[in-house]
Amino acid sequence: KAHDIEGAIGAYKRILELDGRDPAATRDLAEILERTERWQQLVAVLRRSEELCESTEERMAVRMRTAAIWEGQLASTEQAIATYRSILAEGPGHVGALRALERLYTNLHRPQELVQIFEKLVALAPGAAEAIHLLFKIGATWEAGLDDTGMAVDANRRILEVEPQNVKAA
Repeated sequence: KAHDIEGAIGAYKRILELDGRDPAATRDLAEILERTERWQQLVAVLRRSEELCESTEERMAVRMRTAAIWEGQLASTEQAIATYRSILAEGPGHVGALRALERLYTNLHRPQELVQIFEKLVALAPGAAEAIHLLFKIGATWEAGLDDTGMAVDANRRILEVEPQNVKAA
């Protein structure tokens, strides 16, 4: 069976050498590599498949998948961060990439970067409640993570601008 898998991988690689734009071969090779947990090779195939994407949404989905592999299977947090950032460079409002960076920066205790992500999420917040929630996170991060009570107070002031009767922010 292992020989069959190696043969299939080799066959798909040959197809892609002849026609690097064959989406079926690219997809099938990626499936085999994922099934056999060959993550490094899969990342390379996914990067190449980005070129075949017809839309920005498709390209972003491939990058999100690539970033998830860097983060989860390859345990390369910095590569995951770089990939999520590349998504934001092309689509600054990509909430999935922003949320992933929020999670990573929180786990890595990188408060400065975390505040920047929270600020972007505030700008994208669908309503006042979400914006207020994020502003509280910004204030807490300034106070606890960056030891800057002035900026924490500023975040609370911004909450009061959104919701003047907010008792927690007052």
